[in-house]
Amino acid sequence: NNNNNNNDDDGNGETTFHFQELQIIGIDPNDSMTHYATKNARRAGFLVVDNKDNDHSRDCDNNNDGGSVNDPNNNVISVRTMHGVAEALPFPDDSVDAVVATLTLCSVSDPEKALSEIRRVLKKKANVGFRNNDNNNNNNNKNIDYSNSGGKYLFWEHVQSETDPGLAMQQTVLTPLQSFLGDGCHLNRRTGESIRKAGFDIFSPGGMEYVEFEQFGLIGPTVMGVVSV
Repeated sequence: NNNNNNNDDDGNGETTFHFQELQIIGIDPNDSMTHYATKNARRAGFLVVDNKDNDHSRDCDNNNDGGSVNDPNNNVISVRTMHGVAEALPFPDDSVDAVVATLTLCSVSDPEKALSEIRRVLKKKANVGFRNNDNNNNNNNKNIDYSNSGGKYLFWEHVQSETDPGLAMQQTVLTPLQSFLGDGCHLNRRTGESIRKAGFDIFSPGGMEYVEFEQFGLIGPTVMGVVSV
């Protein structure tokens, strides 16, 4: 299955998911990040497609980063990037198998509109499976069967603290400065609540989890998970 998949914010391309027979399209309003995203895509062995002529910009086998354009099963994984914003995704309704967004909703202008767009483009029925790589899980080699559910939204976002009122206040006070210095990033958004209110099935396999990383200070509180339409 050639699956069109979208990542709201391609960023520097450090977030990598290994799919088979996959078309990955990275959307980002900051064109300066495209260089880093495509560089990391090539390093991962993905085939980078030129947006201008829809031709391959460079074969991974012939660049210094190494890697192969094919996965071990000889299924080509292609990547291309597009200028755009999460509030107006350039895809038709019901056309995308999965949306991957990491540290994205902190900086969009309208998180609720972005979530609405994600729901709009995700397929109502999508054959998407993810391998559980948790080494502490006895079923770590078992694919989760998502074949009878809708398209998937995979996310990891930093949020306002839910457990430390003092930290939450600091995040609110410092958000204007952070937004100015950090390309619109907000420290005090309650993105978990926004995802719940957006109508996703948060009780699907994967669900949503609040996790705190104390070593990351102001951006330590996070929500992450996999939800369905």
